[in-house]
Order: sequence, then C-alpha cells, then structure tokens
Amino acid sequence: MDYEALEQKFTGDEEVTERLKRRFARGGKATGANAEDVGSDDEEDEEGFEGLDEDEDEEGDGEFEDLETGEKHGGEAEEDKDEQDEEADLEDERAKNAKRKEDLRLRFEEEDREGFLNPKNANRNADGTAEEREFGEDEWYDAQKALLQKQQDINRAEFEKLDEHSRIRAEGYKAGTYARIILSGVPYEFVENFNPRFPVLIGGLQPTEERMGFVHVRIKRHRWHKKILKTNDPLIFSLGWRRFQSLPIYHIHQERVRHRMLKYTPEHMHCHATFWAPLHAPNTGFVAVQSFSNKNPGFRIAATGTVLSVDEGTEIVKKLKLTGYPYKIFKNTAFVKDMFNSALEIAKFEGAGIKTVSGVRGQIKKALSKPEGCFRATFEDKVLMSDIIFLRAWYPIRPHRFYLPVTELLEQDAGLGKINAEDVSDGQKGGEGWQGMRLTGQVRAEQGIPTPKERNSAYRPIERQERHFNPLRVPRKLQAELPYKSQISQMKPQKKDTYVQKRAVVPGGEEKQARRLMQTVMALRNEKVEKRNKKQAERREPHLKKKEEEAERRREREKRERDQFWAREGRKRKGWSEDGGAGGGKRRKT
Repeated sequence: MDYEALEQKFTGDEEVTERLKRRFARGGKATGANAEDVGSDDEEDEEGFEGLDEDEDEEGDGEFEDLETGEKHGGEAEEDKDEQDEEADLEDERAKNAKRKEDLRLRFEEEDREGFLNPKNANRNADGTAEEREFGEDEWYDAQKALLQKQQDINRAEFEKLDEHSRIRAEGYKAGTYARIILSGVPYEFVENFNPRFPVLIGGLQPTEERMGFVHVRIKRHRWHKKILKTNDPLIFSLGWRRFQSLPIYHIHQERVRHRMLKYTPEHMHCHATFWAPLHAPNTGFVAVQSFSNKNPGFRIAATGTVLSVDEGTEIVKKLKLTGYPYKIFKNTAFVKDMFNSALEIAKFEGAGIKTVSGVRGQIKKALSKPEGCFRATFEDKVLMSDIIFLRAWYPIRPHRFYLPVTELLEQDAGLGKINAEDVSDGQKGGEGWQGMRLTGQVRAEQGIPTPKERNSAYRPIERQERHFNPLRVPRKLQAELPYKSQISQMKPQKKDTYVQKRAVVPGGEEKQARRLMQTVMALRNEKVEKRNKKQAERREPHLKKKEEEAERRREREKRERDQFWAREGRKRKGWSEDGGAGGGKRRKT
C-alpha cells in the first residue's frame, strides 16, 4: 500500500480528513488507553462554557478579569485554583509515598535472608549443600502465589520505566485499547460482500493448530436429533476458531485392544470418531450439525463431543470373516477349500487361528500345491464334512482426507440470513448461503438416481443343505454269527419296474361313474359329520362351563381348608415350643 500517495491525497482537504477521523474510534467515546487523549479534547471544548450558569450580576466577591492577559483575579476563582493546587499536591504526595513503599518492600524482599528468590534463603549444611524444605499444602500454595505476585510486581516496575512504544512492543496492547489491524491475503469476496451489521471475531492460532492430521474425538448423538448418524456422511464441525466440514468414521474401543468401526452411531451412549482436520488441543469441545439451513424442521444440532487426541495416523479396523469347507479329513488334519484364492494369500495367514461352527479350534499350516487356494489345517478334534470353517480377521480402515472450511462470509449477501426479514431493505435477497458436501441420498433424490442394489448385499433366504447319513453296514461274517431272531433282513434295491408300473390303468365309463359317485357320497358324509360335531360342541358347552365352575369352587375350598389346617398346625407348634419343645415326651397334666 502506498502511504505517501494517500497522505498527499488527504492532506489538502481538511473536511475530508475530519470525516475520515469520525469513521475511526477517535471520533467516539473512548475507553481504555485512549480515554486520556480523547478526554483532553472534550475538556478543551467544555472550557468555553464555564461560568454560563453563574449569576453575572453578583457583586462584592472582589473578582475581576484582566482583559489584556485574560487572567482572572480574586474571588472564587482564586479560591478554586488554590483548592485544585492543594488536591493535585496531595495526590502527587500520595503517589510518591506509594512508590516509596513499594521500592522499600522490593528492597526488603531482596535483602531478607528468607525472602523469596533470594539465594541465601535456603538452610545450608556444614558442607555447603542446601537442605530441602518441606512445605505443607497450604504453605506451598501461599509460597507459589507470593512468587507469582513478586514477579508481577517486578514486571510492572520494569515496564513503568519504559516509554509507551517500547512497552507495547514488549508487553503488547492492553485490554480495552483500540487497535488497527492490517490483514494480508484476504479474499476479494470478503471485502466485496462485507456486511457491517454482521460482527466478525478475530482470533489467533497456535503454530500446531495450523497442521493437519487425524483428530480422535469422543462423540454422542444429541438426544433431540431425530436421525442416527452414519459413517462417512458429511458433518459440519464447530471446533475452536474454525468451522469446517469433514467425513467422520465412527468406531468403538472394543476390549481395550482395537478400535472397531461402526456403521451407525449407537443409541444413548458415546462412541469414538476420527476425521481429517486441523490439530486441536485435547479436551476441546465441539458441536456438529448437518446443515446451516433454517428450512430443515427439527433440532439442528446433530452431535456434541470433546477432542481426545490428535495423531498423524489411525488404527481403525473392520471385522472380516472368511469361510471355507473341508473336502478331505484325516484324524486331526483336514484339507480346506473355498477360503483363499492363491497360495500367496495363504502364506500371509500361516499360523492364524481358525474355528468350526461346532467350536473345534484349529490352525492354518501350509498351502497345498494343487488345487489352488486350498490349505492343510490341524484341529483339536476330528471335524466333519458338514462343518463350516471360518477365519476371524480384521481389515484396516483409513478415513478420507476431506476438509472443507465454511466460507459463508465470502458468499453474496453474507450475514443477511442472520438478520430479520423486516430489516432487509428492498432489493436485498438473502441467498442460499454456503453450500457444502451433500448427503448421497439428497443427491440421488434431486437427480432422480435410483438406489443401486448390489447382489451380495441383498438379503437371501437361508438354505440349509440336507444331510445324508450312510446306512449302517454289518459285515457278512458278523451277520452269519447272529442268532435267527437278530438276523438283519436287507432287501436289494429294485432295478426293474413291476408289472403294474409297466402298464397304464385306463378306467372305463362305468368305473368313472362309480368313482364319481363314491366321491360325492364321501363329500356328503364329511359335511354331515362336520355339522354333527358342531351341534354336539354347542350342546356340550353349558356342561363344560358348569364343570369349570365346579372345579374353581373345589380349588377355592381346598385352598381355604389348607390355610386353616396350617394355621392350626402353626398354633400347635407355637404352644409346644413355649412348653419346652415338641417331641420331648408326653405332656404332663397340671
């Protein structure tokens, strides 16, 4: 920026310069460090109005004004001047005394043997070594407070010796001071679409907060948010000074060993999430929303949470289950197929633990030369051909490195969405605002794309293979030794069709009429039997009802008699215990 050209442009025109001054903080009511400068101007403006409220006709006070020099002599003016001088002298004296006391206290702390930060305050042994001093909890806290207070006093005393510019360079600007900031690299759209009615906050970032990495957080879906959150769905985070959109992956710390990926956030409990974003300090809270739009019904805050850690990498895994089937079984060894496709894949899993559905554990040994993808495995017990062998593995998952900062102030009509519609003048139309990544369902609905249906993801009916058991075979030698009653009668399978199977039976006309007549008679008989059964059921219904009532009364009577019996038995046993116990012999007559 050419400052000399600006100075030449505004030096000649005093009116423009005054108008520019009113645009800055100097033209308004000052606070903080600028209060003294602005206040002096106000006092000068008010000096010309002194004496307007006084009675001009008042006489006898001895006051007069020298018109040549402009000085006032005698009367109340001299008395007021003397009082002001006395007050100023008194304040100066108090300030000097306070400064003298502070210097004396600092000198005493430095010269005192037990003063803080004095190298001579430690108790020295004969050999010159220092003995550690044991503080109580309260004493140590007071000592630390005193050390901090002393350091602040020393800093304040040193800063008072510096001029204003040197103190600003060393200490910085105090709170309440107006500061003018020059920003570099600001986008053109920010200035073009700037809305002074929308406040902008300026903050600072640490050097570590400008680095990118994977942020590990603890997150929980808000109980007022209607829908659950899905992994890899875009979410807008308000974290620290930033607002950005990212793709979180939800996971849970399972068995304190691994972070297992979750497809959806669990209900009524916390889970973990990892996403690509600028690094933030742990224990930093955040809020997440799915959209900034005011048109969405319901509660907009989707989730809340805190930052747990930041790292350059992640260790999120997804469960992977491989299945295979035995095709050759020995005693404790089996050859397994349909689990891998090549010997290279088997080599990666040599020594891995496998298990059958029935619970028999085993281990992968070595790949077979032929057929491709088969391997040899050993088990604790002999497995069956109908067993399914599965390998439980874990597949690493890495979050997408997607980071989209929210730049709504760069959009046209920035900030108008925050203002009431009545305050927006004619011709100003609040736009849609900043648009981030949309959900997959929203894109498909807007463009009319049907949801793809993968063949492997569709639900299929469970088809269980029918198990065929081999028949029991008894050796012929053993069959010959069996007695006659225990002989096994085995029929050979029929190989040829019988006479009836070879000939087709074609009924004649009379036979067809006879069969039709028999079917009609049987149908009439069945209908007659059904009606008879219904009538009998209706006739037996009052009798069954009466029997149920009698059974209920019988149960009540038995219960009442049982209660009375045990009540009498209880009174008897209580009397026996008071007389010395039951079973102690015959009771004596008194």
